[in-house]
Amino acid sequence: MMAGELESAGRSFGCVFCLTGAEHDAARRLEAADDAILKARPVSVLKWRTDHGKKSLRPEVVYRSYVFFEASPDFEPHGRLPDPCVRLLKTSEEGDWRLTGHDAWFAGWLLDQDGLIGLSEARRIGDRIQIQSGPLKDMEGCIVRLDARGRSCQVKLEVNGRTLCVWLGFELIDDGNPLRKALEQSEHASDQ
Repeated sequence: MMAGELESAGRSFGCVFCLTGAEHDAARRLEAADDAILKARPVSVLKWRTDHGKKSLRPEVVYRSYVFFEASPDFEPHGRLPDPCVRLLKTSEEGDWRLTGHDAWFAGWLLDQDGLIGLSEARRIGDRIQIQSGPLKDMEGCIVRLDARGRSCQVKLEVNGRTLCVWLGFELIDDGNPLRKALEQSEHASDQ
């Protein structure tokens, strides 16, 4: 669904700037402050973290100080924003708060994901990696680097005619996984 389809579906999106580190509190207070705000979320990704020797996936805010929200199309901000929100971002000189174009599409997609960009799933096809799910779905690339401890790999992708290198987290599910051998070799080399 592209931005025009979102707007025609009666969905309106905006963004507030808040104190760094207070993104979740800002989202909660925005939702509580006005019934016209339907949902508010910061942008978070799942990252591997180690706590007392155990690895686990935890959400981490990646767009610090920004919270995206969906509001009814007739929403008009009135009065002060709730603390810790600092400023409602404006998209025009006339003071409109509604995101448009690709910004509206991204905000809609993000809020449909509940603000959380999860891990992508990929499968190996020959010497290429094809992403099966997540924000990079249907893209193909090749592994450039492997970080065994962080359980992530750098993948080179072609996006709109440009080469882009991105880091993707991964989980090795079974012994037949083609990344397992590379991971084991990398762990063995780092132990020496």
